[in-house]
Amino acid sequence: MIIKYGIKDFSRHIIFNIFIIVLIALTFLACIFASSSIYQQLKYYNIFSDILGGKGYYAQISRNDDSGRRRFFITNELEDLKTFSSMSEYFNEVYAAYQVLDSAEHRLTDNAASYAYRDNMIYNYEPMISEGKWLADVKPQEGVIHAVISPNKLGIKTGDVITQSFTTADGTVTAEVEIVGVFRDGAKFYGIYPKNGEPQEDDFYKNLRIDELFHNYYQSVYNAPVLIYNYAELEKIGSISTIYSGLLMSYKPDLTDEQFNEAYLDMVDFTSNIVPFEDIRSATLAEVRKQLIILVPVVIGLLILTMISVLSLTAISTHKQLKNYGVLYLCGGRWRQCALINTVTILIDVALSAMLAYIAMTFLSISGKLQTTIVRFSMTELLICVGVAVFVLLVSLLMPFIIIGKTQPKEILKAEE
Repeated sequence: MIIKYGIKDFSRHIIFNIFIIVLIALTFLACIFASSSIYQQLKYYNIFSDILGGKGYYAQISRNDDSGRRRFFITNELEDLKTFSSMSEYFNEVYAAYQVLDSAEHRLTDNAASYAYRDNMIYNYEPMISEGKWLADVKPQEGVIHAVISPNKLGIKTGDVITQSFTTADGTVTAEVEIVGVFRDGAKFYGIYPKNGEPQEDDFYKNLRIDELFHNYYQSVYNAPVLIYNYAELEKIGSISTIYSGLLMSYKPDLTDEQFNEAYLDMVDFTSNIVPFEDIRSATLAEVRKQLIILVPVVIGLLILTMISVLSLTAISTHKQLKNYGVLYLCGGRWRQCALINTVTILIDVALSAMLAYIAMTFLSISGKLQTTIVRFSMTELLICVGVAVFVLLVSLLMPFIIIGKTQPKEILKAEE
């Protein structure tokens, strides 16, 4: 009975219900966009959360070559930071991207680039993959080098095996590389720079947020394929020559301020591009607060407008249905059951709003509009939308009980005589 009359009530106020459906759908979408925006800022912070709370620096390491020109540091020892720092015993953890120096003999194109990550990056961050899988999901095989590749015009895809040559301390080494995945155009990577495949001085910002250490790969910008390796596999074929694209260096927690300053002065000898973790934290959290200040009022405004509309609809509907409720009560219906009829109407509104929001997200996804944006729809966004839906339903219960709860059935029927 309740469902039947709820559907009839929905049809009777169809225009008003359509307005509410659109409002609730917009609220859902606003919540998704707001949650995605905040997540995007914290996502990269969480990758390095084990070190950013302590002492450390981000730096682009470089040194003068024989001509006196400042060049980015090249090393054949990936983890041996002693090659440039006498204070390396103070280091606790280091995150980096390493540009792999390959030979032109088997290079995919003249300006193709290759990068390698250590396990602390590979297992803490997964870029958007369009096909295949990320390196963290690949089981190591003896004598096999795996890589993921960018979208490319060469037709190289998952499952292909290509030949690559690597520069090592002992000369050039040639090896077969199995492609295990293709990452999506627009995917972000730590330490990959879209200009010439290596960092430039003007890529550096003093007020550095953690997400600014990640750069998008766009095929139209690079105009060249990019390969990403697991360095643990590369080091098995020799001492691979690499360029440090940028280091996040954390120091041991028991380091004194004097030792920390000593390590800082040692690092300044190699670069003027150095930012303490404290400044990175402050800039990142300031951006999160900025996003909250912008987005939260929008979501709250939509939610308030939705609540006002829901209350108005239920008030109008309840007053119009009072006579019918009185008759239903005399026929054996409970007074509380009558109040639930309007809730059925709002439940229909919420269900149709969810469908509308889902259709909108699906359309944007299929059309590619979301491919290079921060918008996502995960369990977090789903739970937020469910919370909004439950809140709307609870509010819809309020007005009918207020109106009906203070009215006696005989008063309603007398008023209608």
